[in-house]
Amino acid sequence: MSERPTPESNPPSRAEEASSLAPQRRALQRLLQRRLARGEDEAEIRRLMGAVEAAGSIGELVALAPLVNGMPPPEPDSPGHDRRIHHRVPCWLALRVLDDGSYGFHFIRDIGIGGFAAHIQTPLPLFTTLHCQVPLYHLGKVHVFTARVVWCQPDPPSLVGFEFVEIDDEAADWILSLMRAEAPGPGPG
Repeated sequence: MSERPTPESNPPSRAEEASSLAPQRRALQRLLQRRLARGEDEAEIRRLMGAVEAAGSIGELVALAPLVNGMPPPEPDSPGHDRRIHHRVPCWLALRVLDDGSYGFHFIRDIGIGGFAAHIQTPLPLFTTLHCQVPLYHLGKVHVFTARVVWCQPDPPSLVGFEFVEIDDEAADWILSLMRAEAPGPGPG
């Protein structure tokens, strides 16, 4: 049995990378076609189609996905839900819900040690428990956890609040590192 080459010893060629992006590229192109069929701004849709076609990495496609979905950018100081127990930090992370049968992109808008808010394509019933992944392509990691829906704003794309039901120590440490990075540093002397 031959060993798999490591990324350092045998990096994929540009053609290999491009072919591995094909499924994600097609998913984004389908979303844009739907927006075009709904009569949305054709010039903007064509511009986004060009950007999706030109993307050369999964990171570039993930960065384009919120625009393709017509989602607003994250709001740094969005009005909070006053019943939150844990502080949240703004972010823009890809989210994959393993239970929804969809290969589309969802996006985490803010996250904290107790849960997160995410833009989801369709409303979810309260108290639904889902298995999720946050792929961190730039680190070569995927964090897996279980979360429960605790609130939902139904207008598409739905903004859904989740609380963590199960989360491993590595994922919790990663969230804490995000929160530390967001915390203000010490004031002047």
